[in-house]
Amino acid sequence: MDFFIKWFSGGQEDEDNDAESVKESSKAVTFKAVHDFGKFDGKPEHWYTFKNKTISTLGVAGFSSILDKAIHMRDQEGNHCIYYLFDGTTNDGSASHIVKQHKNERDGRAAWHH
Repeated sequence: MDFFIKWFSGGQEDEDNDAESVKESSKAVTFKAVHDFGKFDGKPEHWYTFKNKTISTLGVAGFSSILDKAIHMRDQEGNHCIYYLFDGTTNDGSASHIVKQHKNERDGRAAWHH
């Protein structure tokens, strides 16, 4: 797993895989995930591309369970972060009103399944 994180984030594998370097690599994956969402303009023809990219990006970052309604929500802070990501990715499009309906709760899961 450490090798995958380093490979994905562009780091080099070396013999000194101490906890700090793995921690930094994990942060790089998380930052890359935030950067890779892109924008969703609300057009139906762009939905599947955005959806697939979002699911795979959240999966790599370790947040895919937040979107799964079958799993009890354990990471409320992560859910709030997902809400803000969706708010930012839909900001300029016609889907922003859907996300903003969940603003008071900052519920990323609800915004996704709306």
